[in-house]
Amino acid sequence: QKATERWPEDAAAYAGLARTSRMMGHSDTAINAYRKAVYHSPGNRRYHSNLLFSLIGSADQDGPSLLAEHRDWHERHASSLDTFVTQQSRSDDPERRLRIGYVSADFRSHPVGRIVRSVIAAHDRAVVEVFCYSGTARPDNITTETEAASDHWRSINNLSDDAVSNVIGEDEIDILVDLSGHSAKNRLTVFARKPAPVQASWLGYMSTTGLTAIDYYIGDEIHTPEEFDSHFSEKVYRLRRNLTCFSPPDDAPPTGTLPAASADQITFGCFGNPGKITDACLELWAGVLTTVEGSRLILRYQGYEDPVVCQDFTQRFSNAGIDPARIDFEGSTDYRGVLETYNRVDIALDTYPYSGTMTTIEALWMGVPVVTLAGNRTLARQAAGQLSAAGLDELIAGDAEAFVSVAASLANDLGRLASYRSSMRDRLSNSPLCDVSDLARALEDAYRAMWLNHFGHAV
Repeated sequence: QKATERWPEDAAAYAGLARTSRMMGHSDTAINAYRKAVYHSPGNRRYHSNLLFSLIGSADQDGPSLLAEHRDWHERHASSLDTFVTQQSRSDDPERRLRIGYVSADFRSHPVGRIVRSVIAAHDRAVVEVFCYSGTARPDNITTETEAASDHWRSINNLSDDAVSNVIGEDEIDILVDLSGHSAKNRLTVFARKPAPVQASWLGYMSTTGLTAIDYYIGDEIHTPEEFDSHFSEKVYRLRRNLTCFSPPDDAPPTGTLPAASADQITFGCFGNPGKITDACLELWAGVLTTVEGSRLILRYQGYEDPVVCQDFTQRFSNAGIDPARIDFEGSTDYRGVLETYNRVDIALDTYPYSGTMTTIEALWMGVPVVTLAGNRTLARQAAGQLSAAGLDELIAGDAEAFVSVAASLANDLGRLASYRSSMRDRLSNSPLCDVSDLARALEDAYRAMWLNHFGHAV
C-alpha cells in the first residue's frame, strides 16, 4: 500500500497489493488494484490474467460479464499473434491413434497435478499417445510420476512461445489441451498461435479462456449446464460423467469417530485458500454459526501462519456478529496432517463463489460431509459436481437460506453425521469420483468426437 502511494504509476506495486489482498479474501481491493496494474502496464498479460483470476472468484460477477472481460484479454494479448502453420499433414483417418498434448505448469503436488497424473496413467495407449508440455518450475514426486506415465515429456520452462509452438508442431499433436486457463504460468499465447488443429481447455480453470483459438471447453452437466453455454467463447463439450476424479492416497489416516459425539458441540471446518473467503462467503458462514449455537469453525491453510491475516479475519468475523473465540486458525502442515485434521471436524463448509474441488473430495474421503451453494457459473459449482457424483445431492444448496438450513439440519442429526462418517469411503470408492479409468475413457471419447468434428465426419 505504501509503495502505491509513493509510486502511483508503478504497475508492479499495484500487482503486489492486489495479490496480497486476494490471498486475504479482499476480492474488491484485489480487483481494483489489478485494474490499476493493467492500466499502468497494458501490455502485461500476466497482470491481466491475474485480474481475470480475481474476477472469476468475485460474487459481483456473472457468466456474461466474465466472458466480456476474458474477450478483452484476447483482443489485447492474443488476437494479433500469428497463427502457427504446421508443416505436417495429418491423416483424417477417423479411427487412428490420436496424439494428445497436455500443457501445464501444475504437473506437481497441486489439485490439477494429482488428477491429471491419474488420468494420464489410465489412458488407453491403443487410442491415444500422450505428450506432456511441462512448465513446472519445482518438480516433485507428482512430477516424476506424471513423466513416467506419459509417452513423451517436454520441459518448456525456458522456451519462448514460438519455440513451444514449433515443438508441438514437430510432435504432430492432434488435440492440444490447456490445463491452466488464466492461472499462474499459463501458456495461452501458445494456444493463440494455434499449433494444433484442435484445442481444448479442461480442468485447470473453471471459466472461459476467451480465446477464439481454443475450440472446446470440457465440462459436464453439473459444472456447465446448457444455460451456461453463453458464458464461453469455446464450444462446451459435456462429458458423460463428472469431469474430475480422485485417487485415494495410500497413506491417508483412518477415519476417526464423530467429534461431536464426545465434544458436545459441532465443529465446522474449511481447509481452502483464505483468498476464497470473500465477504459473500463469510456472510454465509456467519449465518450457519449464528444458527448452530455453540459451534466452532476450524480454518486451516498456510496463510493462517501470518498473524496479520488472522487478525484481519478475526475482525471480519466480529463485524459479522461472530465471537472470534469460536474460530480456530491453523497453519500449514503436510498432506497427511491436513487429512488428519478432518478427524476434528464434523461438517465442512464450502467457499463461495470460489468453490472447492480437491478440498471437497478430501473432506468426503475423511468421512466429513461438505455443504455447498451451487452458484450461477462454473467456478461456483465445483463442489456441487463432486457431491452429485458421490450421490450426495442433499448437501447441495440452491441459495443462501438453503445453505444455512442444510448445515443446521446436519448439525442437529448426529446419527446422520456418524452414518456419513462410517460409510463415506465405501460410497466414494464405488462412485464415479474414484473411477479414474472411466474418466480416461470419457475423455478419449471426447477427443475422438472433436477430431471427427474437425474433419466433418458424422459423430
